[in-house]
Amino acid sequence: MPPRNGKPRERGTVVAWKTADYGFVKREGRHNDDIQLHVANAKGERFKDYIRRHGVAPGVRVKFDVDFEENRGRPYAANWELVDPPKFSQSPSRSRGRRKSPSTRRRRSPSVRKRRRSPSVKRPRSSPQLGTGSCIKSRSLLIKTRCTPQMEAVLSPPFQATFRHLSGGAKRAKEAFLLQTALCLKSGSQKNYWDQPDLGELAGKLRRSFFYVEGYGELMDDWLQSRVKQLNEDFLQRAANMLGTGLPAVLARLRQIFRPGRWMFLCDPRLESDLINVFHEDTFPRHVLTHSTITQVLERVTALGGDDFHVYNDIVRSPPLQAPLSSGPMDLIESALMEVLRRLPGFPPLVRLPPGPGLYRFGRVEVLFQLAGTDLAARVLSSPSGVLPEVLRALDFFVQFGPQEFPKAAAEAVQSSDSMHLCPTTGIQDVGAPAASPGLVRPPMSFGVPPAPMPTMPAMPVPPHPGLAVGLGLPGPPPLPAPPAPLAPGISGLPPAPAPMIPFVRPKFGLDDDEI
Repeated sequence: MPPRNGKPRERGTVVAWKTADYGFVKREGRHNDDIQLHVANAKGERFKDYIRRHGVAPGVRVKFDVDFEENRGRPYAANWELVDPPKFSQSPSRSRGRRKSPSTRRRRSPSVRKRRRSPSVKRPRSSPQLGTGSCIKSRSLLIKTRCTPQMEAVLSPPFQATFRHLSGGAKRAKEAFLLQTALCLKSGSQKNYWDQPDLGELAGKLRRSFFYVEGYGELMDDWLQSRVKQLNEDFLQRAANMLGTGLPAVLARLRQIFRPGRWMFLCDPRLESDLINVFHEDTFPRHVLTHSTITQVLERVTALGGDDFHVYNDIVRSPPLQAPLSSGPMDLIESALMEVLRRLPGFPPLVRLPPGPGLYRFGRVEVLFQLAGTDLAARVLSSPSGVLPEVLRALDFFVQFGPQEFPKAAAEAVQSSDSMHLCPTTGIQDVGAPAASPGLVRPPMSFGVPPAPMPTMPAMPVPPHPGLAVGLGLPGPPPLPAPPAPLAPGISGLPPAPAPMIPFVRPKFGLDDDEI
């Protein structure tokens, strides 16, 4: 096949397969350059279907063309395929199930009829599939084949002698080597790589050789925890200094990383690498930034007047450029609740419960929302676990009970964002209403237009709930006025006329077609 655009095709090794749709490949000759490998960019429809069913195991060799994203300029693997492609053959069970009846079967002449295989001859088994469940043995063999020579080389006497005598300017490189070794040993332990006898023995020798201190024992875990904590503190300090002196420049670079409305995993290695390039030098080690550190940096950006990033457990996004279309709120409580839901991934609709207002069902949890000052508070009335926490802020309620009720919401939000679709917003419906999908997304023609400001809604009477305000430490609702004194006997008078009812005006979200 001729090279694409006159450039030779590149080769690489798959290092991770995150979901059913994409993974990452390491290019040959580039140790710190992992690019995305998406099933949509695979070569051939049959190959795409095969990858969607089976996935790709780490260590598989692929060849591809390098292309670049239009909006961010990042490289990705295009028109990719396996170096050793699988055989797309139909399984014997399916072929036997589709046999034609003797009456409709067309008979072939003896000269062209295929010779049947003898029953004593066994067909060779096909090669193991690329999916995770069917290639555990091959993956273990691959890990063993790759790790064993490198671990044995590090444990060799020449390397040990050279390492011990490193000093002076090589001290920084020595510390970087120890950090990467500790991270690899820790990650391998978490993924059960060292359960294999040979690899487990080599991993134990590495720990004793580099992290054993006479009189104290093996200190790898303590040293790694202390070093990672120090690196995260240094990163936070440097990020705070850069945000304080050059917020506009940093904000412009962050907007290139976080596409509006697109959810990303905090553990995504591309996100960590991009943030390191923004706030630190290239010498800063990888795989050490924690979720808490990344969240604190983004919260610092918001506090200084930058974008208001949305963080939900282990995913994050920049706010979308337009508000999703949805039905208007019923009252002030529901209006505040919808503002909270716009900061979260899409869940199944909340259900209004009688007698209301503010009483809803979220999954299997019944919760009462109430305004306490300017904040929206949540009190859990019933939950499957039976544990009723103290009064929570509304956002904290969804962060705590969202993974419990809908554990796949975060992954589905990232998958929807990767498919170039904005993540919908959770809707609200009445009890007994048919199940509805989350909120719709504004048509593409209004993309990039900021939403119109929400008009001021008239105040509506809300039943006070002093316990919520006390639980949050906020001022409660004002006391009710005292009842009027009764009229004296013999004095005629009419009761005061009731106050006129103020009609409720539903807020307006976004722009109408005639305003675009």
